[in-house]
Amino acid sequence: MIEIVAPKNIGNDIEGGNFLSLFFKKSTEKNNEIVVDFKNTRWVRANLTSVLGAICWNAWANNTRVTFKNLTPSIKRIFSKNHFYKKFGVSPVKDEYNSTIKYREFAPEEKTVFSLYVREEFIPSIGIKFSKKFEQEFRTAIEELFQNCRLHGECDKIFVCGQYFPSEKRLYFTITNLGVTIKENIEKRFKEYLISPEGAIIWATKKGNTTRLEENIGGIGLDFLINFLDSTKGKIHIISDQASYERENKLVKTQLMENKFSGTMVTLIFSVNDICKKYDDRDYFDKIDILENFF
Repeated sequence: MIEIVAPKNIGNDIEGGNFLSLFFKKSTEKNNEIVVDFKNTRWVRANLTSVLGAICWNAWANNTRVTFKNLTPSIKRIFSKNHFYKKFGVSPVKDEYNSTIKYREFAPEEKTVFSLYVREEFIPSIGIKFSKKFEQEFRTAIEELFQNCRLHGECDKIFVCGQYFPSEKRLYFTITNLGVTIKENIEKRFKEYLISPEGAIIWATKKGNTTRLEENIGGIGLDFLINFLDSTKGKIHIISDQASYERENKLVKTQLMENKFSGTMVTLIFSVNDICKKYDDRDYFDKIDILENFF
């Protein structure tokens, strides 16, 4: 049996990344049991159940059982409200404040189902009435992240979840896939090209860099989202391989994690107040540069 003690706070930071990457590492062991002890944990970012779900799925695929113990009532309530607990056979409870974007798992071929999820779960949670044209562009950008998981992640499933935090006036949304990392994807595309995990994410987020073949159509998702987040005081957090990448206020911070995460998790953090203040029906789509995406 393997026991992991979760940290006091599980959030979109290096401490949360180290915990999740360690949990993933243990999930690769076959025919075992993992007990995650939340005795010290007081708070979990609900959107990160996207990652927890992916890791649990990986453990079960390796015939390894997962048990969570010593969860506080508030964390249990979070896991129940966003439907994450359904994985463990626990019925969800009603989200009276409509602050959750439900935990879901998608097969790579379920593009249409994911599109419906974005339209009916994700967009309404922002609480802002966009113009039809802008909403379509915004949805296309979110859906492009899903496309990248399909095309580049070489994954079996894609895991998503989100949460609106009223005290912060911020909306968090995480999409996770297990498969090829950004570093591995770059090195696979460009033979004999070696790059660090941090360097891989930085390379992938620079204008014009892509691992897509010329005959494939490029996407608009990441560049659109980064520009939108920069203009509304949002943030993007990416974890892939051993790298943690954060971009906020156009400032980038990278850190090396203790363990490798074999896949990619992307968290988008939207500042709802600033979207309300700055959104004026401008056509963001027409003002951005195209950046091919990376997973």
